[in-house]
Amino acid sequence: MELREHLRDWKFSYMICGKSVKWNDRQLLMLPIHELHAVSPIGMKLEVLLNESDGIDWIYRREPRVRLNLAKWICRNSESIPLIAPEIALLYKSKNPRPHDELDLKSIVGLLSREQRAWLIESLVKTNPAHDWIGVCRSPESVEI
Repeated sequence: MELREHLRDWKFSYMICGKSVKWNDRQLLMLPIHELHAVSPIGMKLEVLLNESDGIDWIYRREPRVRLNLAKWICRNSESIPLIAPEIALLYKSKNPRPHDELDLKSIVGLLSREQRAWLIESLVKTNPAHDWIGVCRSPESVEI
């Protein structure tokens, strides 16, 4: 509701089963809704992705055995803007990687801490044990900087 109040003049919809549905002002969003879209009066677009948690851990919606403590799932950039942890972003990108996702992996994996990389490898193994990215994450060329 805070988002809707802050962006009062925007038009909102949510995605469900691949279809866009108008989000009514008082409608409570429930699973399986994970994606919101908003359009400003001047045509600016915003996508908001909703994540699940149990109050202790962030839970990967595609495989609930994949979890990360809530204290670690958000990091902050140099301007203190909150961002999703890079290992989680890479996990989402791993489902159907496009060329720019492959580039993101190769650009970022060497910057991950050993703990972040271990978590990503373990998560990839749980979601797709034959995923090509597991080898990239384990590769000596992608050692932590």
